[in-house]
Amino acid sequence: MKKSNIELANKLGAEDVCELINLFADRIDIYIGMSPLNVLRSAELDDECPCVMNGTTIQINTEWAFTDEVIPFVNEAHKDKKSQSIIERLQNEHNLNGKQIADLLNVTTGQVSKWKNGDSKLTETRIEELQSKGFLKEADDE
Repeated sequence: MKKSNIELANKLGAEDVCELINLFADRIDIYIGMSPLNVLRSAELDDECPCVMNGTTIQINTEWAFTDEVIPFVNEAHKDKKSQSIIERLQNEHNLNGKQIADLLNVTTGQVSKWKNGDSKLTETRIEELQSKGFLKEADDE
C-alpha cells in the first residue's frame, strides 16, 4: 500500500471516509456470502443512499438495503437440495405422485410439497424408511 494513502487514511475522519465512499459508489461492488459454500454474490451499492453515518460507524448500503423484495440468492440458499432431489427421484424413477409419496411416508401432501420445494428437510428416519422399502439405495441419500 502506498505510504501517501496510509497517511491520508490516518488523517480522515469517519465522515470524510463516508463522503469518499459516496463519491466512489458507482465503482464499488460488495461480495456477500461464503465462497467455500459457493454462495458468493455481488451487490452494487444503493443508488440513492450508498453510505451514511450510523452513529460513529460507517454504514454501507447495498442495492437490496431498502427493498421489500426477497434477496434472490438468500431465498435459494435456504433450500434443502437433498430433499428436493429425493422427492424428484421418487417421482421420476418410481412414477410416484405427491399423494403416493405422502401415503408411503404417512405424511400430508403439503409436507411432500415442502420437501419438493426444498422448504423442509427430509429427516434421516424418513430417508431410512424409503431405503427399507426399496425406494432408495443407501448411497442414494447423499
